[in-house]
Amino acid sequence: MFEVRVLDRLADRPTHRHRPPLANHSDEEQLSFALARNRVLATCNICDVARVHHDWSAAGRDHAGVILIRQQKWGPRELARRIIRLFTNVPGQDMRNRLEFIGNWQIVRAQWWDGVSVQQ
Repeated sequence: MFEVRVLDRLADRPTHRHRPPLANHSDEEQLSFALARNRVLATCNICDVARVHHDWSAAGRDHAGVILIRQQKWGPRELARRIIRLFTNVPGQDMRNRLEFIGNWQIVRAQWWDGVSVQQ
């Protein structure tokens, strides 16, 4: 699961490396835990959690949302930017039953072509 230490690094606070409280629980238990608290599950366990999402969707089970993060691909600041972009652009700002790859939420800077500014 996504840990608070990313936000701590952005705020230049001391960080603590610790195991998340559900580290030894199954993916299904972690998704149920997040749903019970109406929290989106952010994880680097892409294959297993994507499978659980698919299984739950096929069974008609709800979850609060899943963000899949490729491990060690981005630093904390870029990861936070992408998560903010995702949360501010999800239709209705509702992640319920959504599976999102954080890699799809890059920040594209404004560029100039022939004197025309294009923001993507």
